[in-house]
Amino acid sequence: MLCRFATLATLFGVVLLPLTATRSLPLDSHRAVYARDTTAAPVTKTKPSITRTGLAGISSATTDIQGAVYFFQTDHTSPAMMGYALYNLQPHQTYSYHVHVSPVGANHNCTATGGHYDPYSVNKDAATYKCDGTKPKTTCELGDLSGRFGSIKANGDGVAMSPQLFTDSYLSVSNMNPVHGRSIVVHNGKGDRVACGNIEDIAN
Repeated sequence: MLCRFATLATLFGVVLLPLTATRSLPLDSHRAVYARDTTAAPVTKTKPSITRTGLAGISSATTDIQGAVYFFQTDHTSPAMMGYALYNLQPHQTYSYHVHVSPVGANHNCTATGGHYDPYSVNKDAATYKCDGTKPKTTCELGDLSGRFGSIKANGDGVAMSPQLFTDSYLSVSNMNPVHGRSIVVHNGKGDRVACGNIEDIAN
């Protein structure tokens, strides 16, 4: 499995960066809505030049989770592509993952990342929010990756590989709705933040 991960990293130019796993407060205690305006999310039509952004790392003392979430674009006009590879998850368990507003703090605490990235204020009420992946512009936080593309599901060995490269027409590497400078947070079934890491620019 590690060999397969290395192959993915080499293929997409992903450099492994620190990913911190930590015990923290439940998700609902830290959900927040961040908005620039109240219009529906536009499809990102203009993309930057060939850019790759990667996320990866190692576990903390509280869990052994490690892996990578990566975004990349192949030309100026193509949508971003996203995939993941995670290891040492709980076998047969389901996890959610999101782009969070802020980077991981200096103390490597996942709670420092703030709430889900939701620039168009789609989530007006956490109690009733429900992302419909077929209607991402009007029902999903842009950072709700598991809502838009499906949850992370660990196999019997605690490994989860994205079943495909997901096409994301709304988030970008560094142009409109950029992921660079934000973070990825992985949540367990209870909503606890069990792993996180900063999204870093890899190459331009």
